[in-house]
Amino acid sequence: MIEHLDTKMRWGRFITMAAYTALLLQFSILNLSEETGSMTRWVMQCLPLLLVLPGIIAQSHKSYSWLCFILLMYFTAYVVEIGSPLFTWTDATALSFTVVMFIGAMLTSRWIQHIEYQRALAAYNAAKAQNPTQQQ
Repeated sequence: MIEHLDTKMRWGRFITMAAYTALLLQFSILNLSEETGSMTRWVMQCLPLLLVLPGIIAQSHKSYSWLCFILLMYFTAYVVEIGSPLFTWTDATALSFTVVMFIGAMLTSRWIQHIEYQRALAAYNAAKAQNPTQQQ
């Protein structure tokens, strides 16, 4: 049993959402302020992240897992950008947000799964205690 699981899950959600919001804000600000920014580019950058937002709000561990898979695309792209001669500071901040969000989402997904398992086990044990003669 993991100690302080609810607290860890809340911190994981907070860290994930903070990095999520920061990355979306960076995409929005850059597309509004740069001459090369466009609505099409903004949609292409933000849409993959926004697809899992309803599940993240609902605290679905599957949505957090999918967010991790989606973040692998961003991670790969930003590592390549950082290695290129066209590197800018925004690439480094986006990579940082991506790494922090990946770690937070991965841990939050596992902690939510543990909480769901503990609840299911408690319900099973309660049902078993109410009807001890029932065959398993």
